[in-house]
Amino acid sequence: MTIYEFDIINRSGSTYTDVVISWAQDTDLGNWQDDYIGCDTVHNVGFSYNGDSIDEPNSLVPNFGNYPPITGNVILSGPIAPPGDLIDNNHNGVIDESGEEILLSGFHGINNVISSPVGSLISPRDYYNAQRGYWKDSLPVTSGGSGYGGTIPTTFLFPGNPFDTAQWNEASAGINPNDRFIILNCGSATMNPGDTIHFSIATFVVQDSSLLWGTQAYYDQIPQGCSKIRNWHENNSWPGCGALFD
Repeated sequence: MTIYEFDIINRSGSTYTDVVISWAQDTDLGNWQDDYIGCDTVHNVGFSYNGDSIDEPNSLVPNFGNYPPITGNVILSGPIAPPGDLIDNNHNGVIDESGEEILLSGFHGINNVISSPVGSLISPRDYYNAQRGYWKDSLPVTSGGSGYGGTIPTTFLFPGNPFDTAQWNEASAGINPNDRFIILNCGSATMNPGDTIHFSIATFVVQDSSLLWGTQAYYDQIPQGCSKIRNWHENNSWPGCGALFD
């Protein structure tokens, strides 16, 4: 696990509205040609996992073979939510509590090997669209299928449990695994002159050779990892498992 913390300061004399903070990651789990992605809004996490049971060899990088890991990115802190917005911004089941933070407000992912509207991000406009839940051609992400061309807009791509074929995930949508790129969004917020937004996120990897790929226990590593990290964060009780760099 690695933790990243940022203080974003408005040192100008201008007020900025609709500020969105994003964490972009090209996950590349060993052989990047067989990856899937998804998110869990309850735990404010975006994740990547192998699309099949074996992470096959790739001539350019080491592979994980029969024990593919899962990598997750869990947002731990974000901007203060606007008071009275009637949104559960931190997904804890409570609306408009005092000091509520905006955590995972959207999850976007693209197929990194194609250049269509659902493919690689190139221009600043492409990234700005992804931050707000739109594809490169400015059409909204929609619920179901590949997330493109549907009728119900959403800001969360593939939010379903990967084990549950009745929920919306890449496997249930019939999408072939391949190279993926993810963006976790956190916003929107207003920054007045002198304001500071503290943003922190933890990236973690879980790998357990005793768990079979594709089982519920295998995917349960995602919420279990998030719960551990959030508990450590909220209680400032990080385990002494390695060097700490500030």
